[in-house]
Amino acid sequence: MDNFVYWGIRFMKKIVFLTADWNPEIAEKVYTAIYEAADKLDFAIDIFSCFGGLVEEGNVIGEYDIYKLPNFKEYDGVLVMASQIHAETARDRVVALTRNANIPVVSINVPLENTIQVGTDNYHSFCQIVEHVITVHNAENIMLLEGPRGYEADIRKQAFVDTISRYNLHDNVSFFKGDWSMKSGNRCAEKLLLDKEHLPDAVVCANDDMAIGCAEILEIAGIHIPEDIIITGFDDNESSRVFSPSITTVSRDYNKMILDAMENVLAEIEHKPHQKVLFSDHELMLRESCGCKEHSDEGVKMFRRRYTSMNRRMSEVEFELDKMTGDFFNSKDAYNLFELVEKYAASFGMENIYVFVYHQYFSSILDGKPMLEPKAFHLVDLIACHENRPFIDEKEHIYKTIEMRELMPKDIRESSRVWLFYPIHFMEEPIGYLAMKNFEPSIARRQIRRPLNIFAMAMDNLRQKIRLEKMNKALGEKADRDPLTGLFNRYGFNTHAIPIKEKVLNQGLELEFLFIDVDEMKYINDNFGHGAGDQCLVTLSKKIMDISYKEHYKDDNFIAMRFGGDEFIIVCEKKETPFADLLKKEVRKMNMLRQYPFDIKISVGVLDISPDDNFTHDEMLKIADDRMYEEKRKKKSETENEE
Repeated sequence: MDNFVYWGIRFMKKIVFLTADWNPEIAEKVYTAIYEAADKLDFAIDIFSCFGGLVEEGNVIGEYDIYKLPNFKEYDGVLVMASQIHAETARDRVVALTRNANIPVVSINVPLENTIQVGTDNYHSFCQIVEHVITVHNAENIMLLEGPRGYEADIRKQAFVDTISRYNLHDNVSFFKGDWSMKSGNRCAEKLLLDKEHLPDAVVCANDDMAIGCAEILEIAGIHIPEDIIITGFDDNESSRVFSPSITTVSRDYNKMILDAMENVLAEIEHKPHQKVLFSDHELMLRESCGCKEHSDEGVKMFRRRYTSMNRRMSEVEFELDKMTGDFFNSKDAYNLFELVEKYAASFGMENIYVFVYHQYFSSILDGKPMLEPKAFHLVDLIACHENRPFIDEKEHIYKTIEMRELMPKDIRESSRVWLFYPIHFMEEPIGYLAMKNFEPSIARRQIRRPLNIFAMAMDNLRQKIRLEKMNKALGEKADRDPLTGLFNRYGFNTHAIPIKEKVLNQGLELEFLFIDVDEMKYINDNFGHGAGDQCLVTLSKKIMDISYKEHYKDDNFIAMRFGGDEFIIVCEKKETPFADLLKKEVRKMNMLRQYPFDIKISVGVLDISPDDNFTHDEMLKIADDRMYEEKRKKKSETENEE
């Protein structure tokens, strides 16, 4: 790395690469290939990636904000791996950005208008694997386990349909919609097992993860592969090689793919001849799952040798994560948290990291004020790094303040020509970004997402603490307020809730009375510390108040209170969409974001009250409380039945 030509040298070409790390093995292959290409060619590259993955885009908007960072005027060319960006809106946004960049663009694996395309010939490689199943193994009744909507899934499906047509097997095919994950492979197998007597001859899967997911459920059910049914995949990932039976698949040459992409974008920049479409080699890997290979230990011995050290490493990482979570949540202030970032960075293979926080977010931590709109973010603070620290204020861990368009100080920028950027956000709210240099290509496999999420969660925890402290101080520490959440406490029930109840009912409107209990609070406190439990309660309280604001509830038709340790009561006017439904939906959304190392679970008892009802206050509490416990018992029973 030391002999890199620095970014500041005029003749070095500057490339921006937009991708996502939803599949850590593919990410590792891509980053390895980038380093190898960097050794052969003269370029500097900024990689903007995230963990948007397979989750619906509406729940990971904070991840995709990373693509707003690069200023395309600063670059000579663009690489985009749109096949890795699965959320359709985010993918369209990235495509639009590259179109408007007015610089050469190379698209990897997905054809885009007015761009150079390199990658795998998805169509012919998938035709090859389908044809192999038909001609060599005489399969006639075939299912396609397809991927979600997108170019690669669509072109593989088209290859399947065309190959089936060539062999006149139209009447003997079926389809199952997957999402690239092993779980969708599980679901496909479960559907097949509903009619064991009429299994297809083969399940051709659009990727290896779905193939493995399908195979593992079938094997558990006593369906033997390939004797009873053939399974194939696509991608040749490590799991396909060590799974038993090993999966017949298609291998893709990522090294050649990335090198071709770099060579072609550089040729376009320099106006040299180059191909507009270039496919790298692929290879049909015939293994046990189609019957072409007897049982072997191909790759298994190597896997076993690595397993002990890998397992030990993962145990160490889990231990560090638990310890870090506790320390982060107990941070007394932002500066203490920044010290902990530096302390734990090396534990997760992030020795050369630079954490940038939006200036206004940092200010909001200090004064507890809400964030402004993203358009107002104009400064970032460098708060943690392990090399070349431009110390300005070591005590406060703010080493340099820069304009956002710079991404990082020039002296740090010039210390490497390969940089990897990840977003830092809490739910949909951007906090900043992480910049890494000299990183190991396997960094995506080291669960980097979890440390980033814990850091973001701790940042928000600090802000909420400060905000609540200021709120409580402003309220003069009134006896009817809960000091942790800022909501009314149980002593404020008669004073505040009953007048709202009577006013709403007197207007001839219906009332919604909710009794809410946080499930498994003891588990959270015991395993993650009481700080995490407090943050769970604070987050739920904030979400309740956010919903009331978005749904235009007013002080005279809504009240929320913390009734006990992990119990809440909401009294409000009943609207078209019940408040209970809105709250459950938001809680599910929070859990999908995986911002916490645990799920927030709630049980809700609901009592709808009309003007003609004559419930006493005690009766309201008892009925809603009973219904809450009934929901809790029902969930417990369903969990036990599933087990």
